Amino acid sequence: MNLSRFARRHFAHLPTPLERLPRLSAHLGGPQIWIKRDDCTGLSTGGNKTRKLEFLMGDAREQGADTVITQGATQSNHARQTAAATARLGLDCHLLLEDRTGSEDPEYNHSGNVLLDQLHGATVSRLPGGTDMDGEMSALAERLSGEGRKPYVIPGGGSNEIGALGYVNAALELLTQANDMDLRIDHVIHATGSSGTQAGLVAGLTGARTGVPVLGIGVSAPREEQERDVFALAERTADRLGITGAVTRADIVVNSDYVGTRLRHSHGRHVRGRRPRGAPGGAASRSRVLGQGHGGVDRPDPQGAFRARRQRGVPAHRRQRRPLRVPLGVRRRGGGYMNPVGGASTRPADAGPSLSAPCGCARAGR
Repeated sequence: MNLSRFARRHFAHLPTPLERLPRLSAHLGGPQIWIKRDDCTGLSTGGNKTRKLEFLMGDAREQGADTVITQGATQSNHARQTAAATARLGLDCHLLLEDRTGSEDPEYNHSGNVLLDQLHGATVSRLPGGTDMDGEMSALAERLSGEGRKPYVIPGGGSNEIGALGYVNAALELLTQANDMDLRIDHVIHATGSSGTQAGLVAGLTGARTGVPVLGIGVSAPREEQERDVFALAERTADRLGITGAVTRADIVVNSDYVGTRLRHSHGRHVRGRRPRGAPGGAASRSRVLGQGHGGVDRPDPQGAFRARRQRGVPAHRRQRRPLRVPLGVRRRGGGYMNPVGGASTRPADAGPSLSAPCGCARAGR
């Protein structure tokens, strides 16, 4: 797939590392896990949205935009990375942040990503939970256009067929690293929410005819809803790539067993998912999304399809200072998820399949 034909601005530190996690693999007594470190993408502490923003910002500049509008939750990583990207390009940035928690904690509402948003020069607007965020962005774009500005609207999470190209590229990057390491991937695992990461991974891996399945560990929506959204976006992404029909409904698989009542709420499986990852793997999961993803790496299916000792997997990090988003994997300080595949090809001669998480890849022998 020739991605050079699409407008792009380069922000990310690529390729991101692929690391083997032998102690975590041993702790789980199952698949050999590798992690794709998309927490190391750079751009204001990194994260998976940087890959999407490379193509989104390329399209914005190609269309002559002078202002970028996007939305997210109060502590949105996507908003923070968008603010950083616009600062790099000298564009104005308007962030609409929705209060999805009702928290009155001043640290939550004014520090972390919110502080970085402001340091990057973004105009931040706060909106109550339940607001029609897409409608608010459209209204703002219309107002700015009336003032003679040229706004460019990016959906939440950067998840449309343009942003998904970032994870088509990630899939190709992952394959290149795996080939160089003589690593055969059996599965890619990552956390799936706004759908763009999974849609891009599926479009890239199926378009390249790899036969590598992608498992998304849902972080917010029921399985049927999440699979529907991912499939629709994966189809549009394939159309943009000129490989219409490459993605089938059967290619979209999501496990939403680790979703709490809401994205911000922890539950037992999420807590258990976070606990073991830090000590044996050397990376600590510090967000609920990542914790849900970690839980999926531990037990992605009740039958234990990934528990066999001969399997190998790769977790990848996605978000700022959060370790893992499954199908992408585990992240470290700086967080961000992505396809986890590679790693040194130091495996036993009888090694079987591998798993990759947040873009977890599993490998099946040499």
